[in-house]
Amino acid sequence: MIGKYIPKTEITNKWLSKKLGQTEEWVYDRCKIKTRHWALDESVTDMAVLASEEALRNSNIKPSDLDLIVCNTIESQFIFPGCSQQVHGYFKLDTNIPSFDMNVGCSGFVYGLHIIDKLPYEKVLFVCSELQSTFLSVSPSGKDSSILMGDGAGAIVWDKKNSFKIIDSIIFSDGRNVDKLYGSRKYSPHMDGMIVFKNAIHKMREMIEEIFSRNKESLEDIKYIVPHQANGRLVDHLGRLFKTNKVFSNIDKYGNTTSKNIPIALSEMDLKKGDKIILVSFGTGFTWGACLIEW
Repeated sequence: MIGKYIPKTEITNKWLSKKLGQTEEWVYDRCKIKTRHWALDESVTDMAVLASEEALRNSNIKPSDLDLIVCNTIESQFIFPGCSQQVHGYFKLDTNIPSFDMNVGCSGFVYGLHIIDKLPYEKVLFVCSELQSTFLSVSPSGKDSSILMGDGAGAIVWDKKNSFKIIDSIIFSDGRNVDKLYGSRKYSPHMDGMIVFKNAIHKMREMIEEIFSRNKESLEDIKYIVPHQANGRLVDHLGRLFKTNKVFSNIDKYGNTTSKNIPIALSEMDLKKGDKIILVSFGTGFTWGACLIEW
């Protein structure tokens, strides 16, 4: 049901620190990341296809049985067509299987689940693929972004009748903060780190509490809270706010992989039928959202 693709090239803090004119300790203390993976030859579409193939194998669903393909990416291989159409073409699917792209940055996976849940399609391939390394300034001036970002893809094949179900989901947007977190046409990411960090913590906490309140659930009923892996300090802070070790984290291995980090996290979790988890994200726009899922 879930698939992922992680590029083979591992970028260590030792290598980065030399490029950035900093120490390894400085890099780790800023983000709690030990390694991240960067693509050398793979495109956004290549990674999307590889993650999708694994998700299809794990779900025992043939590509021809799909009803819809959705892709979220902030950096499609072409301006047009979208990544989803390229995945559609790779699998040589019938024309009655629609496809479309989203660009919601770090909130893309939660946004996508919220939207797909309301569409009249039963078997959906949803893939998040991101290639950011080629646009980073790996230099002292670009250190704040280059220590964080990783490449890769995560995919799910969601058979709504036979897999997890969304109990509740909420999404939000505030376009007044576009200038606080954005990428230009040449991408060169801009982030007002302190404002983004404070808003992310506040909104994530608020959404988790709202999900609990709306559904009469508590932390004791939840196996994991799975936040967007933006920064290790942020993930740790969320755990302290709720006084729990149920906040899942794998950012130390992959870095901030934008929209794909939640599906990658799901691929590494030991989930059993009936387990309840909360997915929560915050990202560019600003956009933010949360889902309560029963596995």
